[in-house]
Amino acid sequence: MNFTMKKTSQKIWSEIDKRRKSGDKTVTWSELVRKTKLSRSFFYALRDGRASEPSKSNIEKVAKALNCDPNEIWGTSQNHNCLPVIKQPANYKAVPHSGTVSIPEYLITASAGHGLTIPDLEDAECIWEVPVGLISRLPVSSHNKLAIFTIAGNSMSPKYVPGDRVLIDLSSDRFTHDADYVFRTDDILMIKQLQLIPKATGAVIRAISLNEEFIAWELPVKELNIVGRVAGKWVFE
Repeated sequence: MNFTMKKTSQKIWSEIDKRRKSGDKTVTWSELVRKTKLSRSFFYALRDGRASEPSKSNIEKVAKALNCDPNEIWGTSQNHNCLPVIKQPANYKAVPHSGTVSIPEYLITASAGHGLTIPDLEDAECIWEVPVGLISRLPVSSHNKLAIFTIAGNSMSPKYVPGDRVLIDLSSDRFTHDADYVFRTDDILMIKQLQLIPKATGAVIRAISLNEEFIAWELPVKELNIVGRVAGKWVFE
């Protein structure tokens, strides 16, 4: 399930694709990675429509590699401070003496094009007060580091569909076992099923979409930046 590609990302890929189709040898994958110092997964995500808005520094790197003005790609109306940032709220803890845990819900969907900063509970869409006994039954490592995201995209359907809420265990910010994770790579924020694949040249992470229309792809372990593990859907009936 991907956070929908935005206008700037489309412009970048459109320019790269145009030059590649014209036979320009300076925009091969190897040359782009060498010149920009960005990962192949960054460019694959642009190609496949999995990219959120890139940061100013990465725009400038790509523009330099393409030998063009960054404003030709960015556009003068774009916000230049759009790297997705997610951090644990400083005052995120169980409500004293209430027997409940406070879980903030953040709206991370296609409309959240510039990512999300979470400085404290007040910036959440809402706060769920959940009985400790209920949370204790869930596969989470910590009661005090949970969040709910509403996500967009269909690459993980039918397991997750657009509009589903998912509970994220923010304390599980390292790969420990094959599971569904929310993670970042370069400027890309997404949810995928991750698998560790041993190889002679070194282990890699395989990012798998459950929707068969989307192909799996791989990235080096060192390029993986996990936000949290998906504990499950957040559904009440």
